[in-house]
Amino acid sequence: ADLPADWMVAVYEAATRGDGKLVMDLIDQISTDHAALAKALTVLVKEFRFGKLVVLTKKGERNE
Repeated sequence: ADLPADWMVAVYEAATRGDGKLVMDLIDQISTDHAALAKALTVLVKEFRFGKLVVLTKKGERNE
């Protein structure tokens, strides 16, 4: 998915802190344009799989 680097960094940082509320708020920002991705990420948050979110968004964090 073509997501803004700043969004990826924000998700990465929130996931490393285990801040599910913030991650969900960030997912809401992409839900219209990236519905399937938003749904998959929501499942990860609801299952407390923040480690997976960190791995998925780490590339965005390194690009800043």
